[in-house]
Amino acid sequence: MLYSLEGMKDLEWDKLLKLQSKNGSFLSSPAATAFAFMQTKDQKCLAYLTNLVAKFKGGVPNAYPVDMYERIWIVDRLQRLGIARYFSSEIKDCLTYIYRYIIKLELKLENYIKGKITKMSPSCVHGRTHPVWEASGSKVEESMNEVVTCVQQSQKGSSCVSGLFRSVH
Repeated sequence: MLYSLEGMKDLEWDKLLKLQSKNGSFLSSPAATAFAFMQTKDQKCLAYLTNLVAKFKGGVPNAYPVDMYERIWIVDRLQRLGIARYFSSEIKDCLTYIYRYIIKLELKLENYIKGKITKMSPSCVHGRTHPVWEASGSKVEESMNEVVTCVQQSQKGSSCVSGLFRSVH
């Protein structure tokens, strides 16, 4: 729901601002973040939007960073097509990149995963066996194990895996 704030009214902004990402966004959604700024005048929202507009020279993508979404989407598609076994090293590279990005930004998956993610793409399941996650011993590893539990009880959806990325960014 944080990704679609602009479509809701009568929101409790004091509670919602506690769910804001470190970068000032709401799930990396420029639209949701812009709406939050319009309602609250929160300076972190404004800084996020200003940085995006400057980076993209006047426009913004619907989700940012785009390269993360693309990698997650590719892994998801390869698995859905049933040909992931032919691309295991490429999938490993994508997951390693995603993992390093998450750690680099010190994102806290557990803030969004517990009780908030209802469905995920099967590509998240690969994270459970991904050696980087297993070796990490971090809160990310614990959170990814919770994601796998959610995945096992969920529907399959192509946009759900991008929801995971948006929820942790």
